[in-house]
Order: sequence, then C-alpha cells, then structure tokens
Amino acid sequence: MKNFIKKIKEFKKDPKKRSLYLLIVYGIFFIIVFIYIKSGQPSNTPIKYDNNSQTANENIENSQNKKEISNYEYTYEINKDNNLLKISGTYYDNKDNFKLDSEDYNIKDYYIYSNTTNELIVEFPISRLSYNEIEKLLNNFDYNSKTEYKDGNISYEYIINNKDYKTFINDSNDIDGNIKIIVNKKDYIEKLEIDLSEYYNIENYKIIINYANINNILKVENN
Repeated sequence: MKNFIKKIKEFKKDPKKRSLYLLIVYGIFFIIVFIYIKSGQPSNTPIKYDNNSQTANENIENSQNKKEISNYEYTYEINKDNNLLKISGTYYDNKDNFKLDSEDYNIKDYYIYSNTTNELIVEFPISRLSYNEIEKLLNNFDYNSKTEYKDGNISYEYIINNKDYKTFINDSNDIDGNIKIIVNKKDYIEKLEIDLSEYYNIENYKIIINYANINNILKVENN
C-alpha cells in the first residue's frame, strides 16, 4: 500500500503525467456521483390511480369525446309504426339547416308537425339527435358491450333503463322497459341505431342517425 501511494506521489510530480492524473481523478469522481444519483431513483415508478380513475384507453376515448364538434352533415331516419320520416341537413356556425323528404311535414322549434293537421309527429325535439346531445347522453351511461375491429372501428351497445333515461332528459315518462342504442365510431361517432319502442310503448319506434364530414365543413351557403 505504501509503495502504491509513493508511486502516485511520483506520478503527480511528473509534469507530463500530471494532466493524465487529474483526468483520471475527475473521471472517477463523476462516475461515483452518477452511480449515487441513479441509486436514489426507483427504476420503475408506478402510475397511481384512485378508485374513480380510468384506464389509459378509456382516457384516450374520453379525450376524443371532448373534441369540440363545430360542424357536420347528418341524416335522421325516424321509423315510427313503420312510417318512415327522413331528415337531412348540416350543422354549421351553431345553426341547423334541415331538409325533410316530404312536404307533408314542417319543423318548428325543432319539433316536427303535420302540415295538414298540425299534429305533433315526433314526441321530442330533434335537437336531441344532434351530435353533441348524443355525446352527452352516451357519456352519462356505461356501455354494456364493446367490439373493436382491425380497421379501427369500434361498436358499442348501450341498454339504458327507461327510468334512467327519463331522469337524464327530465321527462315524465313512467313506462317500464329499456332503450337500446348501438354506436359505431372511429375517430368520431359515425352511426347510431336507437330503439325507443319500449320507452314510448310503441310496437316499432327506431331511429338511425348518420354523421359525416365532422369538423370538415368550410362554408355553407343557402339561397
């Protein structure tokens, strides 16, 4: 050991070897500091979730849902007791531009009436079928099943109790049963099938909604 220390002292006195000596000393010092810092950190820091937190995939889906939907095209097919009513249009600049497939009906304050009898044709305002309203509805309930496809499409099935739906829309309906909704989406919701037969106690009451060109409309002009 004494010989080793003596050699180091001789090594330091030699001007040609002094720079190399200092380089080695500093190198050893920085290696020790690096090892000390690394040893003070855990290699894998776990991500903590509370009991109400969601998985990463669910958070991604919710972040997609939160994108602002400012414009789109749509078609509504309302089949009530096998009487089919089709509505198409665009939503742009906070306005709806409707087009009915029949001159027998008109839309006033989002309600559909008969032109001949002034009878209310659909029990609810069709604004309830807008993209943003549908999204609020779906975000308020859990889906019953989910199917993912290779092309990125996802299909959800919702079965919502009539009482829960009634509460959500602030309705006075007291009929027992369920509402069934099937949703197809990729980046955005593209298609829905809603079965309201049990909610309104009608043998056949189904609605098919298609959304297209979501957030892809630059300008709408009406003459």
